[in-house]
Amino acid sequence: MRKGSFARTAGIRYPSLTVFEDVLVSIQSLILVPDPYFNEPGFEKTRNTPSGVNAAKDYDANIRQATVRWAMLEHLRNPSPCFEDVISAHFWMKRGEILEQVKTWVKEAEAMPSASKTSRLLTSSMNAAKMIRRHYTALKEEFSKMAPYPGLENLAVDTGSPLSKDRKKRSAEKRKKPAQVADASAQKGKEQEKSNEDDQDGTGSPPGPMSVQAIMI
Repeated sequence: MRKGSFARTAGIRYPSLTVFEDVLVSIQSLILVPDPYFNEPGFEKTRNTPSGVNAAKDYDANIRQATVRWAMLEHLRNPSPCFEDVISAHFWMKRGEILEQVKTWVKEAEAMPSASKTSRLLTSSMNAAKMIRRHYTALKEEFSKMAPYPGLENLAVDTGSPLSKDRKKRSAEKRKKPAQVADASAQKGKEQEKSNEDDQDGTGSPPGPMSVQAIMI
């Protein structure tokens, strides 16, 4: 596999071939990080500067809208036949988390124009905010049309509907019951232990009629 992520830069040597492991390590260390902008050649010198911070936010906004468009919507609408089953299962199980994440991206993108200083960044940020909001709406529509994945029909997502809220409440009650039983059992054990101690030191309850009769005899 040939490397072709960046144009050749003077002073930087690129191997002619690389293995799949190298690709995964590069993705993990250079892309799946908080600020991938600063891993681009020549941009690392702007880290911790006002212009660099604004450029990084603009970079992230554009990458995020492209991620929703191409890595999510495109695969939902035109899944690869080889991976269609895996794609369907993934999006069905993760649809709630994905919507929450993209919703956060929309809010962050819409808050960016006030932070951008140059007209170029301002225009780019506004366009990215519009696009990611449009993609977010389309993503919700695609998820609403999904058929339940076989075997995961009962997987609930908290969408705010009465049905999902009722399922969430029942699930919370089920989790509480074992704890309540354990607490009651522990309390009963403490009471029994206290009763045994009282009997041994003679501070327990007064003897009943039969006990009095036995003492008199």
